Amino acid sequence: MHAQVVRVLVQPGKLDEAMRIRGDSVVPLARQQAGYRGGLAFVDRDSSRITAVFLWETRADLEAFAGSDLYQEQLRRVGPYLAGPPEREVCEVGLSEVVLQA
Repeated sequence: MHAQVVRVLVQPGKLDEAMRIRGDSVVPLARQQAGYRGGLAFVDRDSSRITAVFLWETRADLEAFAGSDLYQEQLRRVGPYLAGPPEREVCEVGLSEVVLQA
């Protein structure tokens, strides 16, 4: 399994709107992609930072979505709420112990 970790700094007062776009648009699109296994978003309201983790079965699945026009469109949608460019990191998942229920 592989993870894409995206860190963004959001403009003051825009954190909830940025998270809404992620939940309403980015996540539903990711769910439709081959190999998508889930994700988490960590929010630091004090610093207006979001760290989002997207989990993928293979690195190829991850890169296919990250390089897609759909993903780039979502980055453009959230772009006006950001205070700088997203930081992106890809890594292999070494341990998975989290069980989440909706």
